[in-house]
Order: sequence, then C-alpha cells, then structure tokens
Amino acid sequence: MAEAVAAVRERLRPQRKETRHQITARLSFGFWSGLLGPKYEELWRDCLHGAFPNSSGKRKQVAVAVERVRKFRNRLAHHDSTINVDIPFELRQIFDLAAYIDTDAARSFSPLVLGNLTQVRANPGSRWCPR
Repeated sequence: MAEAVAAVRERLRPQRKETRHQITARLSFGFWSGLLGPKYEELWRDCLHGAFPNSSGKRKQVAVAVERVRKFRNRLAHHDSTINVDIPFELRQIFDLAAYIDTDAARSFSPLVLGNLTQVRANPGSRWCPR
C-alpha cells in the first residue's frame, strides 16, 4: 500500500499537485479494494463506521461489495463484453455500495441511472446521457 501512495506522490510532484486530496483521488480502485482486505482488519475495526456509516459494520461485507463493483468497473473500462451481464443487477450493486456511504445520495442518483438504462435498452441507437 505504501508503494502505491509513493508512486502517486512521485507522479504528482513535478506538477506541484502533491496534496492529500490529489493523492487520494489518484489512487486506483484496486488500492481501495486491497485496503479493505483481511490484512487491514484491525484498521477497519475502529473506523469502518466512519467511512461506511450505513453498512453492517463488517469489513468483509464492505470488501465484497467493493470488489464486485471494482470487477464490473474493470469489465467496462477494458471494453469486455457485457452481453451476458445483468446490467441492472450490477448497477444495484453500485447503489448498495453507495448507500453504505450515503443513503440519500444513492437514492437520488439510482432512478436517474436506471431510467437512462431503460431508455437505452428501448432505443439501442440512442446515447446514454442524462436529460
């Protein structure tokens, strides 16, 4: 983990953007997924509720949710086929994870995304963008 942070800091240093916020923003999804692994159980025991206040409070449950979202994100980012993927199910996984952090935010953006998905499926040639 320290190596990942050091690498990000090194990339930001020439741009003079080596701030805590920039470092946090530039860390990969894999970094965050790894940080939720069993190796860091003790770390999360005292602070999981602060990062994921609406979760069950179990690191493993949050780790599984983050890993599911990471895998789906990677599938999309690498342009893998989604023909046999249940997209609404995957989106619900994202909303569930978001709700662990902020239920109001998850509730407010889920109808927008699901509504657009329904529109795209009904009109395959259309672009997926909010109106």
